[in-house]
Amino acid sequence: MGTRYKTLTMASLCLVATLFTAAMPSIASADGSSVTTTTSPSATPLTCGWEVARSAYLQSGGINYGIVDLNYNTCDRYVYGSIGSYISACNTSNGNNGCGQSSTVRSDGTATGTCNIQNGAYGCNTNTSNDAGYTSYADGTLVDYSLPGGSVSANTGWF
Repeated sequence: MGTRYKTLTMASLCLVATLFTAAMPSIASADGSSVTTTTSPSATPLTCGWEVARSAYLQSGGINYGIVDLNYNTCDRYVYGSIGSYISACNTSNGNNGCGQSSTVRSDGTATGTCNIQNGAYGCNTNTSNDAGYTSYADGTLVDYSLPGGSVSANTGWF
């Protein structure tokens, strides 16, 4: 009975160790190989990365045609804008329906990035820019000729 218990215990420990190792994040090293990182259980992990700071629906008559996002990286304080179409992919052979653009603007008045939705795509991202010491917003416009005025626009507001 003792040997069987030890065998089951060792097998359980091996399984737990395998699962724990598989769940750990990996990063690429300079030579392209994967490096596993670990942290102490008492260490508080940083909550870095991109998050949607502000959003605005591209809507008309209560219908959402798309969305504009201002994305923010909490660690390096960079921002970028994005636009996504819910209506269709950009179609340059059909009067540009579904096509559009997004831009980010910093509080000093500088337009820090723009993008245009390319043919066949549903959205685009502006380039990133440093937002440290400023606030920013993203805006966007989608083309849809079934709408009054032929387009719909939105602005996320300052963040």
